[in-house]
Amino acid sequence: YEIVRLPAHDDPMYRRIQAIRTRDFLLIDVLSDHVDNFYREMEVPYEQWREARAEEAIAMRAVEREANSRKLLGVAAIAGAIGLEILGVKNTGTLETVMVVGGAYALKSGIDMAAQTKIHSDAIEELGDSFASETKPLVVEVEGETHELTGSAETQYTKWRELLRQIYASETGAISSAN
Repeated sequence: YEIVRLPAHDDPMYRRIQAIRTRDFLLIDVLSDHVDNFYREMEVPYEQWREARAEEAIAMRAVEREANSRKLLGVAAIAGAIGLEILGVKNTGTLETVMVVGGAYALKSGIDMAAQTKIHSDAIEELGDSFASETKPLVVEVEGETHELTGSAETQYTKWRELLRQIYASETGAISSAN
């Protein structure tokens, strides 16, 4: 193909292409506005979720560190008592008993404290579920039709993508891959 000249301004095909181009630009503007609105609606809940999740993660790491320290201290005390017995150090019977009992207590309290990490882990999971359910339905109007996107953020985004696919197909005459 070789372009010989530009089309005339009153050429019907040129007018059709210009109309499609104009509709395409308008559609992009409308969709950009909807994406901006969705971002604004989700910004506050997302920031609150991030802060709460970060606090829970910090608390969980602190509990894990403390639990590991207690377990390590308990094991060290028991190992020290065993070491004293093996080396045959005299007059340490009471010390060895205290070390074994104290070590066992420290080890048990470390294990019990490690179980608390499950509480923080569950709280982090619950925060995620709460954020997903907290997302408000997004109501969008496109070309006079009102669409309500409900469900979690992920579900809303999936519905939004499907809506965009349908709009694109109707505007361009393309065949939607979902059909």
